[in-house]
Amino acid sequence: MRIGGLSGIVEYHWSACSSRILVPASGSLYVFDVNAGKTLKKLRNLPEGPYTDAKFSPQSKFVSFVLQRNLWIYCLEKEVFFLVFWHL
Repeated sequence: MRIGGLSGIVEYHWSACSSRILVPASGSLYVFDVNAGKTLKKLRNLPEGPYTDAKFSPQSKFVSFVLQRNLWIYCLEKEVFFLVFWHL
């Protein structure tokens, strides 16, 4: 849950296999690969956030998130996103 007025990391989400952590912070989405031990990787080609309720898909191939009251999906392999559902 994002709490207004706070900055930095205020939420995160583990992948099902516990090898990645998804972090929405500072208007962007980042993935940390625990096994590789690399720094946070910013997801590319996304519209500017803030993102809420960001989560991995069950196989960790996609990330879903809410942006401006719309549901989006991001393909981690192809680095593209698409709108799934828009508010009425």
